[in-house]
Amino acid sequence: MKRTKRIAALALGLLALLLTGCSLDPLSGHLTTQAPDQPTYQPVSPNADSALGEEQSVTLYFEFQDTGFMSTECRTIESAMDTRVEKYIIEELIKGPSADHPELTALVPAGTQVLGVEEREGILFVTLSKEFMDLPGDAPAAWQGDEYWASEVPRRRLLALQSIVCAVTDLGEYDRVQLLIDYDGEGNRPGERVPRLNFYADALGDPSLMLDVVRRDQSLVLTPRNALGQALAELQSKSWEELYQLIAAQDASGNRPTLDEFTADMQARTFALTEYTVGDAMVTDDGQGATVCVDATFTLGDGSARELLSFPVRLHREGEVWKIAYASLSALLEG
Repeated sequence: MKRTKRIAALALGLLALLLTGCSLDPLSGHLTTQAPDQPTYQPVSPNADSALGEEQSVTLYFEFQDTGFMSTECRTIESAMDTRVEKYIIEELIKGPSADHPELTALVPAGTQVLGVEEREGILFVTLSKEFMDLPGDAPAAWQGDEYWASEVPRRRLLALQSIVCAVTDLGEYDRVQLLIDYDGEGNRPGERVPRLNFYADALGDPSLMLDVVRRDQSLVLTPRNALGQALAELQSKSWEELYQLIAAQDASGNRPTLDEFTADMQARTFALTEYTVGDAMVTDDGQGATVCVDATFTLGDGSARELLSFPVRLHREGEVWKIAYASLSALLEG
């Protein structure tokens, strides 16, 4: 009876082994598990689209008409998931403005390469190739000894740096940028900090003073307030051609006159803008118009003074550049 029970138990055990896919190794006496003919799981296929990243609209900053101010161009870029979007933004700055923005000029020297972008403790460290420090093509080799170029070269370099700072800080993730340059040219060592004298004329003669972290300088951006301020500066100096570039081609009253007509009109007026103060801007809901109030004092041809307080000046966004409505400028001059 006991023998019969043992045989039955053995049979049940062998049946269990067969059902679980296990077998008894005849040499070792150990249980082994057979690999199934088909996998018992569904392999996860990588998503090919994830490597391409996603499209993102970014704001790029370029110089407007050699004014020393930057205006913007919105552009859609596509970035890889494993690469910081700031790298692509800077590369777009190097490419320069698109053909439909003829009034804008690239600031970052062509040939500059983005070698590294890294965020640490709220600071974005940007490592660029040494081409970023190239002299402007029209600058002399001994620029530091020339009165004009001693201030012009640092000004252009600072504007190029600010175009990077403004574009990447527009993402809203940090407020400071540390520039590093790969002077080695081979990428064999970390980027180095740059002497401040390359960007600020007041630092000439002190190569030991290094450029620290840089914050965005909104005074260099052609906002509605800055656009009006620049227009009034041109009006004050009677630089008619430069002022004309800051006047919108069209406004509610019609088209602006030709440059010759505008110049003749301005020269026929006997006035001098002696002082002015520009207030804050109020931008329309659609972002295409703005009103900026200005306090201004004019000296007329007969020697009398005309004072305007909180005079509203209308601006229009032409493309992505803020410009003065011609009718509003005329009203300002006529008081």
